Amino acid sequence: MVDCHKDHEKLKARVWAARVENGSVVGLYALRIRLEPDDDIEGGGQFFRREANHFAAVQLCYLATHWPFQRHGIGGLMTSHAIREFGHVAAKTGICALTLVAINEEKAAWYKKLGFRQYGADCAQPKLFLPAQSAIEMIG
Repeated sequence: MVDCHKDHEKLKARVWAARVENGSVVGLYALRIRLEPDDDIEGGGQFFRREANHFAAVQLCYLATHWPFQRHGIGGLMTSHAIREFGHVAAKTGICALTLVAINEEKAAWYKKLGFRQYGADCAQPKLFLPAQSAIEMIG
């Protein structure tokens, strides 16, 4: 279902689009590399190689499904695709984690079922990470 990608110049991200058979785009997500501060990660040293209080991460951003297609599993397919893409990158580069900012606690709970862990101070939009080793094991 996720069948195309394009580099997004302004965001410095790689964007994937999910299309249905007629070619209509029904969802998209982007991945970008970031340095994340590790101040708020309890026990982060067991997952990350730190550099100056930061860790290298791929951030899953802008995951969205067009309204009429929500609650049909497309978001889950795109998330699975993103984890696979991240796992391949992590295995080759040593990047430590896949991170994201959930839109709310309900979405955060969904990501936690996939193995993501929350970090950072409690806030309306929870920050989550998936250790690289977890993603590599999922795709293995």
